Amino acid sequence: MKGDEEGPFAGVAKASPESQGRSSAAEIQVASSGGVPAADASELEIIRFAQAINGYEEVGGEAADLGRFVAALEQRDVADLSLRELRILLFARQRAHYHQGGGWPGWDPLMDEMRELVAVIRERAERPS
Repeated sequence: MKGDEEGPFAGVAKASPESQGRSSAAEIQVASSGGVPAADASELEIIRFAQAINGYEEVGGEAADLGRFVAALEQRDVADLSLRELRILLFARQRAHYHQGGGWPGWDPLMDEMRELVAVIRERAERPS
């Protein structure tokens, strides 16, 4: 089901009425994984955590859906993003990292951004409800 045709999430899939009120796969993965890697974890651990959800399915199934969703997220402050949105953004950064062929020796801005997102996700997951 596609979203409204107005606002930052125009054309982006919305949750179905059946899934309203339930945790998304992104939220379940954080809660059931036993934890989120530390921001200074190995690149492989960060990448595996980022890939633990399918960001494409979370937002509608297509790369274009993910692109629109992430473009809208990038207009907002990270502090205002939900755990689900943070996980989707992390997934998108990992896909970009993969498609660029990884980082360069001594300089990997996408991995740096993934580490920052993991730190925020970890802090949120550890925060008492």
